[in-house]
Amino acid sequence: MTTDAPAYTARERLAALAYAQVNPQEVVRVASAVEDDIHGAGDGDDAVDERQQRALSDILRVLCARGGKPYASRVCRAAFKAVERGDGWSATTDALADVMAEASDVDAHDIDGDAEGWRTKVYLYRALDMSRKLVIAHREGDARRRLACDLDAVEARVQMNALAGSTGVFAWSAGFVMSEFAMSCPECVRDRRVIELGSGAGVCGAVLARLRPRALVLTDRDESTLENLARNVRANADGVNDANVPSRAYDVTFDAIEAPVVDDVSRVSIRALDWGRMSARDARALSPDVVLAADCAYDPDLIPGLVHAIRTLLDHSGRDASTDCGSFTMSSWSVDDARAFFLDDAPQRRQRRSSPCAIVVSAVRQPKTMDVLINTLVHDGALHVRDITSAFARLPIRFAHCDAERAHALDDCRAFLCTTAMAHDGVDDEHT
Repeated sequence: MTTDAPAYTARERLAALAYAQVNPQEVVRVASAVEDDIHGAGDGDDAVDERQQRALSDILRVLCARGGKPYASRVCRAAFKAVERGDGWSATTDALADVMAEASDVDAHDIDGDAEGWRTKVYLYRALDMSRKLVIAHREGDARRRLACDLDAVEARVQMNALAGSTGVFAWSAGFVMSEFAMSCPECVRDRRVIELGSGAGVCGAVLARLRPRALVLTDRDESTLENLARNVRANADGVNDANVPSRAYDVTFDAIEAPVVDDVSRVSIRALDWGRMSARDARALSPDVVLAADCAYDPDLIPGLVHAIRTLLDHSGRDASTDCGSFTMSSWSVDDARAFFLDDAPQRRQRRSSPCAIVVSAVRQPKTMDVLINTLVHDGALHVRDITSAFARLPIRFAHCDAERAHALDDCRAFLCTTAMAHDGVDDEHT
């Protein structure tokens, strides 16, 4: 299959990806340096050529198609400002103008925010591992389609001030960490019924939806948070577009907490949930395989309700909770251990698959609050808790970190796997 699009080399695709993951001013600076090299004004590096500029232009178009129009638009604006100053990328202004035209339907209000501190953010991440099958399937396709398999983005309308209004409208660091775990270990959600507690702005929820769980339920408490959550999840449910990005459309519905969950990979259910009021009837309706909670333990007063919800969901999931959950110790969990826990290619692992579990990730802001979380999970919740922090610490960093709210890799996070079943193999787990 032949196309008019150039077939970029791996080096060129990686270079373009690296350009796209930094801030717009840096994109323009690097592109300007490339142009200097092409015209003999730079240091003469023969490895840098005009093809990388074309790759970057295609990356920006992919971002527009993936919901990253605000980011692409900011790159274009930065380029035009550089041109006005006479120090940037003048030879590629026409190409940038084309990209700007594609992004012209983005409301500047959404891009630049407003007096109340709201802003639509686009969080770039590398999705190569989770999209490898797409890369293989379309290796004969055009270059832009392959670029789309390397780069992805989540768009979310968030509050930039973490202290303003509800905590559910801020993009918290542990949500990014949980997203990276799901992308690195997709077996934990694929073909499973997944319930997320405290879904907030929906960054993690959007990533989970792309991994195609058998059923996905996103929950929070405040009505305004739920409305914003639904808006953000819908914004990331795109279909086939001009960049030939494969379709991943899904419906977003509001449902009562007690309504039975429908197994449908093309549907995301949004539900209001007060943790402390979770009932056995509600849990049976949800009947989860996996419960996820990211950055929900920020207030010690809320932790008992959170643990109550987790325990109730696991107790009434309709799955066999008496299964031996394996011999993973708190100090030796790796990403491979986590993947093995969810795989079903051996009899013992098929048993583990039938046992519901919860994964709790929380940033360590106050050590005393973390102690309250662990003690409540172990003692009040009577849960079997494994510390899987070491596995999370070795996860590949996928999200770009070009400003403060994206720098989640700098935050100290703890991660725990919780089940109602105890290990029966004599291994002594350490509850710290």
